[in-house]
Amino acid sequence: MANFIYTSKNKRGETQIGHLESKDKHELASILRNQGLVLVSAEIAGVEKSASYFNIKKIVQKLGHISLVEKMMFSRHLSVMIKAGLS
Repeated sequence: MANFIYTSKNKRGETQIGHLESKDKHELASILRNQGLVLVSAEIAGVEKSASYFNIKKIVQKLGHISLVEKMMFSRHLSVMIKAGLS
């Protein structure tokens, strides 16, 4: 059994944060559903994220502004690759 810190929403859309003990996230979601809540996110308490954890916000901040021309070229190249069947 692990202790989870979770974020959930009730039927009125209000966010609630709490902690519960369960064997996995699926059981946690089931417990919260029985209480009339919907699980939004859950993490095991006391476990820190590793430094290599993928975080899109940090990547976007480091890249800075991407010009319109670069976005257009990327979109065009992506379109060609998809039409060619690249997956």
